Amino acid sequence: MNYLSHYFIDHIPDNHCHNTGLILPDVCKKWIKNFHQPLLPHSTSDAISQLHQGTIKHYLADKKFHASNFFNSHVSAFIQAVNQAGLSERVQRKWFIAHIAFELMLDRMLVNYYPEKVDAFYQSLLLVEKKVLKEFLLHFGMPDTEEFFQFYSHFTAVQYIYYYPNNNKFIYSLNRIMMRAGLEAMDETDGNKLLAALLQLENDYFADAEKQVYNLRQIFTE
Repeated sequence: MNYLSHYFIDHIPDNHCHNTGLILPDVCKKWIKNFHQPLLPHSTSDAISQLHQGTIKHYLADKKFHASNFFNSHVSAFIQAVNQAGLSERVQRKWFIAHIAFELMLDRMLVNYYPEKVDAFYQSLLLVEKKVLKEFLLHFGMPDTEEFFQFYSHFTAVQYIYYYPNNNKFIYSLNRIMMRAGLEAMDETDGNKLLAALLQLENDYFADAEKQVYNLRQIFTE
């Protein structure tokens, strides 16, 4: 799942450390392999503990999500559509692009229909003290917190999830993820072809947001 979906499913009102922990496994990938290591006894302040519980919730949610019929049926449809979109041979790992595009489209749906959740998501991130977050990241061996906080400050300031409904910026975000995964960014022609396919998928699968949210929540109540 992408950032907003993790928050939508597992956030705890006013528990900002827990809510921030929900996205740390994704935003820290460059610096920390995982957060599975247990906390040391001297590192178990309530704030640190809540950050850690949030990261564990992230892994549990991803495991359930990726094992669900909801995920697999949608990704199958996305893979088929991406394969049939007429993209050039320069575009590699189309299955990966389909996977990421589906998760981004899910967040895009949430932005369109539940914008107040985006407000609450970013507000929660901004209310965690930097020194607490730094202590937590150092505990898990982050080698360069300065580089991380430059990235994280940009992430929380730009708040680009708000722009997912913008088609051009949506493709831009997808391109950025592809580049971080070692893939070549799509040119304008391929980007437009993919966008056309995604808009058709959006019409086919995300027009009924209430139904999709219900199906999404069912994954985590079973």
